[in-house]
Amino acid sequence: MRIAQPALSRQIQHLEAELRVELFTRLPRGVRLSPAGRALLEDARAVLASLDRATERAQRVERGELGRLRVGCTDSITGGTAFGRIIRAYRREYPEVHLELSLLSTMDQWEALRDDRIDLGFVFYRPPESEVEAIAIGREAVMLALPEKHPLARARSVRLADLGGEPFVWFSRRAAPLYYDQMARACAAGGLALHVAQEANSDTARLNLVAAGIGATWSLGSSVSRHPEGVVVRPVEDLDESVTAHLIWRRDRLDSTGRAFLALVPAD
Repeated sequence: MRIAQPALSRQIQHLEAELRVELFTRLPRGVRLSPAGRALLEDARAVLASLDRATERAQRVERGELGRLRVGCTDSITGGTAFGRIIRAYRREYPEVHLELSLLSTMDQWEALRDDRIDLGFVFYRPPESEVEAIAIGREAVMLALPEKHPLARARSVRLADLGGEPFVWFSRRAAPLYYDQMARACAAGGLALHVAQEANSDTARLNLVAAGIGATWSLGSSVSRHPEGVVVRPVEDLDESVTAHLIWRRDRLDSTGRAFLALVPAD
């Protein structure tokens, strides 16, 4: 210990006086631990071990290896390859982080991010707030989904003019106003007045309604592989529309788990 014997003896005596116990039994030749000394030693070792564990845990939290991460995602984005690839990579690298996924519309994610109910969000449009950061993770082409028995389902491609008067399954503007307005402008530019026969804010619900023959809908290219039976997808020749998927977060609120997540996300 590199402490002179007299100094060590004084420190032991001072500790005994402070604790008001005898830590050592003095013998003619040397000393031995008293029962109180043995008890203190056992507890001290436990405290030091606990401190080591607490230190390691704090360091792991700082590295983003432990904790909780709240992530929002739209129904449509979950079908894209980028989303699945990112989530799989994160779960592989950080298996002990509690990952909470919430299925929310783009607008609901904007609100959840403002209210600190999610840490990151997968959306197709970034919010206007300057404190929100975003990176693009992929682009999706907009295509037409039709019931398989529809006359246009036999065509390799269609034009907007072919869809005049066709019933559409679409979503309310409140669910995704930017996407809604984008498609409304594109249809109007092509001379198509969209006739909405049924609203459904879930991408899955819209496709199921298409399969049931309720009408057609606009769908993203990544959704083709998960379309239900009874749905066919066709490109529209005079519709050149796409949407960009973004990962968004607030720069003033992202903690170590969020930073670790972002480190695994390649920018598109």
